Order: sequence, then structure tokens, then C-alpha cells
Amino acid sequence: DTTLDNRSESDHTAAMGDAAMQHNVADDLRDCLVRRDITAGLRILATSRDLLSAIGPNVPGSAELLGYLVQWVELGFSCPAQIASILDRFPAESRVQLPVLDYVHVRFAEASLAMWREEYECALRHFGFIASVQDDVRNPELIAICDFWSGRCLRKLGRYEDALVHTTRGCERAIHLGN
Repeated sequence: DTTLDNRSESDHTAAMGDAAMQHNVADDLRDCLVRRDITAGLRILATSRDLLSAIGPNVPGSAELLGYLVQWVELGFSCPAQIASILDRFPAESRVQLPVLDYVHVRFAEASLAMWREEYECALRHFGFIASVQDDVRNPELIAICDFWSGRCLRKLGRYEDALVHTTRGCERAIHLGN
């Protein structure tokens, strides 16, 4: 019993250490995205592969790191298959326990994966969910990206007027943020 208790405490401490490191890496990746500093972001990702392999529902902040990783995959780091593999670590039964912002980042990853697979209607459903909770998550950068990527999906579906609305809104949000 004592051995099990010590191991679970040790595992919990390691997970908390991973969480703090993942949060720091997520902040750094977000900053690189905002500054459009691709070289620095890729350097961070290259030196953080262990943290990326630890992303999962039991490590606080993992979903946020996943959300930023998705944006870096879009910029050429890794491939969508890595996102699919990480999403497999977030089964439905674990998602109900996630904080809302973490759940939104998981849905953002699902939306992006669907978009990359050209499953545009599915991607739009996920992006629509994210837009519906935007007041609760207060992550304007993520909402702007959802608008841009919704516009891309709508354009691919031939819904050009709707695409223009989303793209324009995403642009206005980004400008308002100073990006």
C-alpha cells in the first residue's frame, strides 16, 4: 500500500511538473504565433518533443498545448497524423471532466483534423461549437482563427458569401487584437 501511495504521489508530482512546463511552452508558442516568429516557434517545438508526447487529459494544460500545436502543424511542423494520435489520448469519457477551455482546445484540434481531411461540414460543426462558447472561454485569438478556418471550409464548399463573412470577421478580430 505504501509503495502504491508513494508511486501515485510521484506520478502526480511528475504530472504537475509536466503541466507547468506545458503551460510555459504553450505560452511561448502562442507568443511566437502572434509575433510570426516561425524560427523561434519551430526551435521550441523541436526541443519540446518529450512534452508533446506527454499531452493527455490527466495533465492540466495539455489541451491548450494541443491547440497551439495544431496551429504549428498548419504552419508545417509535423503532420496531421500526430494530432490524430494525440486526440486518441482524449477519449470521450475523459473529455467530460475537462475544464471548458481545455475542451474547446480539443474540439479545435478535432475541427482542424476534419478540415485537413477535407471533412468540411464536420469541421464547421466543431468551429461552430467553439464560436457558441466564445464568451465563456475568452480566448479571442482562438476565435479569430476559428473564423478564418471556417471561412476556408466554407470556401471549399463553394459557399463564398458565408466564407467572406467569416474571413472578414476573423480579420477584424485579429486587427482588434493588434495581430
